[in-house]
Amino acid sequence: MNTIRVTTANQNSQVCTERDLNLDLVEIMLGHAAEQPSSATYVVGFTSLFTLTSACEEKCLVIVLPETSSEDIPYDSRSLSAEVRATPEGDSVACLVLADGTVAISERAVSATNPLEFSRLVTLWLFKDTKRLLEFSYSPETDEDLWAATQIAQSHENLADSGQTSSGHAIALFDNFVMHGAPAERIVS
Repeated sequence: MNTIRVTTANQNSQVCTERDLNLDLVEIMLGHAAEQPSSATYVVGFTSLFTLTSACEEKCLVIVLPETSSEDIPYDSRSLSAEVRATPEGDSVACLVLADGTVAISERAVSATNPLEFSRLVTLWLFKDTKRLLEFSYSPETDEDLWAATQIAQSHENLADSGQTSSGHAIALFDNFVMHGAPAERIVS
């Protein structure tokens, strides 16, 4: 079981694990994700996701992969990299790539968690067989790499046709939502 240390608004520190999750909210996200055409991510405040003693500004990136087993993805790999990926429509999107290159998350979702402010990106992986909470170190260099990928993606309407996007076979998560409760709100650029 993985743990993360959360500092609340009154500067109290609290340790959270998968056992501390708001399971009602997890079920809402799983149900919402099942209605989406592809896998999705959700940005959720720690205060909503965990039972905390007081408010907290930090957010968690919830990666919902209900058709994928945790054994199929090296989710606990701590490497992060920035790339430009093509959406199914052929648009260029900056992504943060996790799990040894097997999962690509849209920059919009990553930025919505404000990882640079906390020097970490906290993720909750919802697989078909388990839930896993992980913390990734998020440095100014990682943020600059993601910013550079965003600039490249924005400077070209469609890099897919020119073959300049990454052609890896990562699970690409371009459907991103913020959960303030139900219903989820889509993150748009």
